[in-house]
Amino acid sequence: MPNTLHLPNSEYDTIVVGTGLVESILAGALARVGKTVLHLDVNDNYGGQYSTLNLDEFHRFLTNPPQQNLEATEDETDTTFAELKRVQVAYKNAYKNISINYLHAEPNSPEQSNRRDQLPADMNSDAASLYRKFVIDLNSNLIYAGGDLVQLLIDSGVGRYLEFKLVDAILVYVPNKEGQYSFQRVPLSKGDIFKNNFVSLVEKRYLSKFIATCADFENTQLFKEYENRPFVEFLKAQDLSPVLQTFVLYAIAMVDCEDAVTTREGMQRVRRFIGSVGRYGTTPFLYPMFGMSEINQAFCRVGAVYNATYVLRRGITSIYTSDENKVSGVKCTAFQPLKCSHLVTNRDYTTDQDEEKDEDRESVLRCVLLSGTPVFEPKTYKEASNRYMGAAIVAYIPPKTFGEEQTTVISITQVDFTSSCTPKEKYMITFQTRRLANDDDTIAEQMLNRCIESIYPRENRDQNSELYRAIYRQYIRHSGEPTQKLNAFDNVYLCQDADASLDMEKIIKQAKDLFYKITGDETLEFLPKLPNPEGEDERDDASKLLGIENETPVEQPAQAETTVTDVQATEPAPQE
Repeated sequence: MPNTLHLPNSEYDTIVVGTGLVESILAGALARVGKTVLHLDVNDNYGGQYSTLNLDEFHRFLTNPPQQNLEATEDETDTTFAELKRVQVAYKNAYKNISINYLHAEPNSPEQSNRRDQLPADMNSDAASLYRKFVIDLNSNLIYAGGDLVQLLIDSGVGRYLEFKLVDAILVYVPNKEGQYSFQRVPLSKGDIFKNNFVSLVEKRYLSKFIATCADFENTQLFKEYENRPFVEFLKAQDLSPVLQTFVLYAIAMVDCEDAVTTREGMQRVRRFIGSVGRYGTTPFLYPMFGMSEINQAFCRVGAVYNATYVLRRGITSIYTSDENKVSGVKCTAFQPLKCSHLVTNRDYTTDQDEEKDEDRESVLRCVLLSGTPVFEPKTYKEASNRYMGAAIVAYIPPKTFGEEQTTVISITQVDFTSSCTPKEKYMITFQTRRLANDDDTIAEQMLNRCIESIYPRENRDQNSELYRAIYRQYIRHSGEPTQKLNAFDNVYLCQDADASLDMEKIIKQAKDLFYKITGDETLEFLPKLPNPEGEDERDDASKLLGIENETPVEQPAQAETTVTDVQATEPAPQE
């Protein structure tokens, strides 16, 4: 339903368009220090590329992408921006649906079967009830327990709006000496290393030595020699075996192709990973309960408390510029003129026709699979509190595992009902890979499908266990593209697209950088601590603030360490 309401105020310090994570953090931070903020989003939910949608919303998003609809007729007599140059902007989101399959209640008529903008209308009540219990992230991400986002949530007090779950295991798909592939748990501590039965005693010593040097790696002679060379070369110089290189490169440093980062960046990633292990439990990652968009909404709540104005289902149609290369205001889709000193927008808005084809861009290919059969069988055990420990599992499949044409890592995340994203005994499994710019789209899809059929073969699951499967692509737009000419204006700031990396550290850096560019005051505190309504100081009680019980899980028997899944993955299919 169109939202034609005109806003009572028509002038703001900053107008923010889009409720992605950078935009939401920034809007909350600006409002917190007293700036007047208008926050718009063309969608009818918060989150942008970090949205969490129920299944019906997710299905409609892919099959009938959101459009920017005009909410009124433009008033030709309005003279608010009469002396300024008008630049029209176009809206285009970054997603493209590839294929969708659902199991329950096939439509009865040919006319209905051709409608792919909604789930089957004749779905029985049990199936409909089941589907409503799923919530799906558009973009899969993990949060470092010792990273900048968690520290910001603690320092600002925003974390009291949220709850998190620890990731239970991190796995890598590697071959043994006989060439048989299996998922192996990544050892995350000295104790893990020496309990691990997959690596040899010599490998354990080399890995322990490598981890010990991470705290002060900048002062080692070997690092100085390899600082600007590919990280994989540095790992080889450390005498790490191929299996250990795979663990460090793809699971610990989270590099998605062999030569993607330098040694300096790789070691910084390793140190951040190790620094997060043990902060709240035995793994370094947290996953937000109820999905990623809970984080966006928490920061939007801060903005609303400090008088920011939020309007959904409203975007912008044009910007108005002065001779000083600055934007003085915008017209929204209700054709209300709105003045601003600064404009922040996501990359869904461009000032001209798209000069670069989507197929030439870097992109992320994802498959979301809802099923009653997991890829990784959860290890169900109970603590002293008798609390069920579920399965939030992350796994990495290195490049070239399924053929030379697999140029990047394929990551897998699996969550169950303990994340509050699925019903009991059901699982949400996400496969994800990055397609490099100018690579063949078809080959990337073939590699992803080959991975799914090999890791999750049909013979390993019940006939009716798969409820829903969607494969879709998200294109990643960069500031150097011809379509991003909004960057040319001195007071317009474009927020980065979500990308293929599972961590979120770059987001905090961009939000802070934009905050200080807009305020022009380096002495301001970025998101000061929120007053606690209960009058207690929770700054030192991070676990309570983040809704995490800081308990150590019961150790599993040593012999179970190498048995990660009861589902036997088949060997990679040969390259065709």
